[in-house]
Amino acid sequence: MIQHLRTHLIAASALITLVAGPAFAAAPTMTAQVGNTPLPDGLFIIADFDNPVTPGFTFSGGLIRLGALGPIKNVTVPPPGDLTNYVSVLGGASATMTSATPLSRISLYMGSPDYFNSIRFIGAGYDYTLTGKQLWQPIAAISGDKNWGRRLTYDFGGFGVTKVIFASARNSFEFDDLAGSYMRAVPEPTTWAMMLMGFFGLGSMLRNRRRALAA
Repeated sequence: MIQHLRTHLIAASALITLVAGPAFAAAPTMTAQVGNTPLPDGLFIIADFDNPVTPGFTFSGGLIRLGALGPIKNVTVPPPGDLTNYVSVLGGASATMTSATPLSRISLYMGSPDYFNSIRFIGAGYDYTLTGKQLWQPIAAISGDKNWGRRLTYDFGGFGVTKVIFASARNSFEFDDLAGSYMRAVPEPTTWAMMLMGFFGLGSMLRNRRRALAA
């Protein structure tokens, strides 16, 4: 009986590890669309910077500027075709988005990428920073290209992100129409453990009952 229980616990531990996912934070997977295209399936707007931020989220920092006003030399350039409000993170500054619910993906319309831009994604068991060309590779771009605009979507591979920090070492990091998708609810590892032990215990009881009836 003890040996059976030990075997069951080892199997439960292995399954919990599989369900809980890896213990390290891998780089998010990036996909890109040319221009400020419609949102990919399952994503919703968090902040378009023309209207209040979606409930459950906060956004702070950055210069909010109307794209129709055009560029400010050596300061900011609106993403291509963007005549609405957009965010410009100036040199040495940052902007932060927080979510009350973990997100599985983050998406934004980014313009004129620069090597000195960065995004940090933070969540339970996850903390990863993309810098410079990591933000838009493998999409070819020249740093500071004012005609380059892409909707970039980052997938965290099963991790949930609740905080995103946009930063730039120099002027500037420009983006608009920040979007995301919620993680699908899954049981906590401890819940899985209790469920599995219950299943194994029930199986043991049924086997013992069959042996008793046979005797």
